[in-house]
Amino acid sequence: MRFVRTVFVRVGVLLSLVTLGSLVVSDTALYRGPTLPVRQAGLTTSLGFFKNTLRLSTLFDYRGEFFNQWGYQNQRCVATGNCRAVNDPTAPLADQAAAVAANSPSKRSLWGLFVPNDFIRFREMSLSYTVPTRFASYARTHSATIILSGRNLGTPWTKYPGIDPEANSSVGNTGGGNNDFFSPPALRYWLVRVNLGF
Repeated sequence: MRFVRTVFVRVGVLLSLVTLGSLVVSDTALYRGPTLPVRQAGLTTSLGFFKNTLRLSTLFDYRGEFFNQWGYQNQRCVATGNCRAVNDPTAPLADQAAAVAANSPSKRSLWGLFVPNDFIRFREMSLSYTVPTRFASYARTHSATIILSGRNLGTPWTKYPGIDPEANSSVGNTGGGNNDFFSPPALRYWLVRVNLGF
């Protein structure tokens, strides 16, 4: 479980950067939430065309009700001061407060950098074509199918503000946390496969 201190912001003058003096940090540690999904679901479809000669299959994944430490934002705001929340007075107040609290030597809190990580991933799509028997026989086979498939094709919806909700520098979620710090997103790739039946 991860416990972090709560940060509240006293809203002052609009269009001014949040400062350390405008933060109120609770002295009580509160539980932010799990780093593994509480809810998971999958939706798969399969459609056949031209008497199932051509088939389209898709898979969508949903994972929700969990948090991820936005490590990239932590490094950009804290280590280098090179993020919108530090430099732009029109940045959302919550982002400014998170950056100020993470930079504070006396009230340091990463609370604002633990963000909701719910997402829907377009996990897989495949298109398969069954070659007519008369053409498959030229290859001395009984049947042939050509399949084009792709994985990790996109994230149509996410609450996560970072690059990718599945990026995790803690492989296998060891040590109790997700953190996208210097982690590449899941690779998108395409495969072509030929199945021959003898």
